Amino acid sequence: MASKKPVVGFSNLGYYQLLKGTPGEKFLAKPKDIEELSEKILLLIKNEKLRQEMGEWGLEYSKNYSWNKIASIILEFYNSCKK
Repeated sequence: MASKKPVVGFSNLGYYQLLKGTPGEKFLAKPKDIEELSEKILLLIKNEKLRQEMGEWGLEYSKNYSWNKIASIILEFYNSCKK
């Protein structure tokens, strides 16, 4: 997503929790359902505008998980444990 490319994948627990309630959720296929996965990939292949929109969205969404943000959260947690 940080590369401004749309993401398609299986809806395993990690991906689902990350994308639940976002536009990216509609590009998750049921685990092991290769037919559904291929449909989602084909949808993006055939629709350039959708690819671009999902790429833009993904780039913005990925900023929520930048190393600076995650590192700050971790440091806050460690500091709270010292008290």
